[in-house]
Amino acid sequence: MILADSGVFIAAANTKDRHHQSCASFVRENRGSILVSPLVIAEVCFMIGKMRGVEAKAAFLDAFPAGVLTLATLVPADTRRMAQLMRKYSKLDLDAADTSIVALAERLRLDMVASIDRRDFAVIRPEHVDAFTLVPGL
Repeated sequence: MILADSGVFIAAANTKDRHHQSCASFVRENRGSILVSPLVIAEVCFMIGKMRGVEAKAAFLDAFPAGVLTLATLVPADTRRMAQLMRKYSKLDLDAADTSIVALAERLRLDMVASIDRRDFAVIRPEHVDAFTLVPGL
């Protein structure tokens, strides 16, 4: 499984984004292998709704029951870890979606993160591996 950040889905939905092609291809090629934090869903729906309207947000949500995307479940220990990460990396000003991805990756022992936000995920050092493997190749 690959944990995905909101930027991947936003770029995939926006044909004018410079990462559109690589992100759209990534989502298509990894159907069923992409794990999404509930906090990422909120960000994506907000941004896609602003860009493309209600039908685009609904289509994103439809990808979960269709098996294209898998919904991750946060547990209380994840929120504790999210708070620790926000404090540890306070200079990065990480948001809840980003820290939820790290907490999920650590708990589920996943090392691959799909993100166009290389700045944050390249700096964060997860507890279970030296660094995340970042995809798609940009």
